[in-house]
Amino acid sequence: MKVALQANDLNIGYQDGSKTQLVAGNLNATLNKGELACIMGPNGIGKSTFIRTIAGLQDPISGAVTINNTNIHLISNKERAKLLSVVLTGRPTSNFMTVRDLVELGRYPHTNWQHALGVDDKLIVDRAIAAVDLESESDKLVAELSDGNAQKAMIARALSQDAELIVLDEPTIHLDLRNKLMVLKLLADLSKKYNKSILLASHDLNMMSQLADKLWLFQEDKIIIGIPEDLMNNGIVEEILGTEEYTPPPANIKLAVKIQGNTDMTYWLARALKRKGYAVAGAAEIMINATENSFEINNGKKQEVFSSIEATLAGLKKYYNE
Repeated sequence: MKVALQANDLNIGYQDGSKTQLVAGNLNATLNKGELACIMGPNGIGKSTFIRTIAGLQDPISGAVTINNTNIHLISNKERAKLLSVVLTGRPTSNFMTVRDLVELGRYPHTNWQHALGVDDKLIVDRAIAAVDLESESDKLVAELSDGNAQKAMIARALSQDAELIVLDEPTIHLDLRNKLMVLKLLADLSKKYNKSILLASHDLNMMSQLADKLWLFQEDKIIIGIPEDLMNNGIVEEILGTEEYTPPPANIKLAVKIQGNTDMTYWLARALKRKGYAVAGAAEIMINATENSFEINNGKKQEVFSSIEATLAGLKKYYNE
């Protein structure tokens, strides 16, 4: 895979004259093109300092951050803005701009000294607004938006910037559960649809373990990178974050179930089945066919239809007790 971002022997912290305060050191990390990665770690360990350094908002004490093999701390702000865009915590402060005005700001690194938008720029802005499903809100003032839509507008601005990398620091920290899930799913979709590399900091292990391609688990002297399933399975998530992830009971091969049908519904059905100890197998005597609003259990002798996953689990017990 093509590498988008590299942090090489990075020492991060703050310098005040001759004094240096090291926050974390010897950090190495790689983000591939089209990946969504989530930085996680204990509070106070330096994640925000790391994000600011990766985003070019402060210089490293030593080491290098490169995007497409370009050291972002050795180029101008305008050139850096063509390589990465940044979305920080909280609502945008441009409350008296419309959504379109805000998203158009993302095109400024690509315009001349007059900052006039051309036809192509306006098309890119339109596409960015459409990508976050804000067409109907495009002429609204940012101040009139819900928290979720305000965050989507900021993501649209980052998209219109058309940079290789999008960096976000706690983008959902002030959102309710519904808007949090909406924004995180949007970022996951955008990384695949537009092949953007996305790096964000979050404390939401439950959601990010399902949506992120990689977790970057932050320690003072290193960053451990891997897919969520591996890092949870080998205990590294628990070791670093101090949390014990729920582990489903071992699957009982005698309780094997084959499932098929609507992809979204089979996903949730499989999660529930595994939590109850059922093995989801490609071949089994009992099959469940899922549609958008029903679940049909069939064992070749009889069939029953249920309207919810809970009812399906309850009904499934009868097939193994006969």
